[in-house]
Amino acid sequence: MSGWQLANPVRRVKANLKGRDLVVGDIHGCFDLLQSALDSLAFDERVDRLFSVGDLIDRGPDSIASMGWLGKPWFYACLGNHESVLLDYLYSQDEDLADTWCRFGGEWFFDLSFKMQTSLAQRVLQHCSYAVEISDQKGHAETGIVHADVPVGMSWSQFTSAIGDNSRLQYDTLWARERGRGLRSDRVEGVRQVVAGHQIVQGAHQSGNVWLIDTGAYRAEQQGGELTVLELPDRLHHFSDSALR
Repeated sequence: MSGWQLANPVRRVKANLKGRDLVVGDIHGCFDLLQSALDSLAFDERVDRLFSVGDLIDRGPDSIASMGWLGKPWFYACLGNHESVLLDYLYSQDEDLADTWCRFGGEWFFDLSFKMQTSLAQRVLQHCSYAVEISDQKGHAETGIVHADVPVGMSWSQFTSAIGDNSRLQYDTLWARERGRGLRSDRVEGVRQVVAGHQIVQGAHQSGNVWLIDTGAYRAEQQGGELTVLELPDRLHHFSDSALR
């Protein structure tokens, strides 16, 4: 995680007074499944907003399309560990990293021209953030969104104040798996709730005040996973290739 810097490490957005806010788990290139899910939910980009916990790319069939929404006025995305690897590789050209990335889904990237690779990286740098904060009507932090987790003992305000300049904290925010594995259930203070992905769980649920919503969308075709969408504040929707509910 060196040689690059996000334009907006923390993105803060005001309360949505006109429509709904939806948070989607790790997409991993399953763009058609996401589009079907939004159609099923009658998503209206004029008033509704879609937030992503990150990992738009790799493993699924259409990483480029999944990144195509970056920059849309109704779409907000956290940086996932897969997007961070894309940036790490492009800025280092490390062939060992390239081999590792290909083993967990990054082979599509190497079929692209260097110009396209660079364009996608710039899109990530401009439009992905380590954290997204949605405020309530009074301007207080209500929902925080990250890729993996907020470190133990850090309040939401401490976390968002430090994340832009702390490389160790950035790494933990992208890669931590303890909560998803059931090894911690503490609350993140200073915010009503946090939504995270990264670690695949058998069913979306809350741990402390943290929603875990990565339910393995890229496994949906094998009936081993599904795409989860959390309609804030607390309504879950689940989608697979065989069923939309």
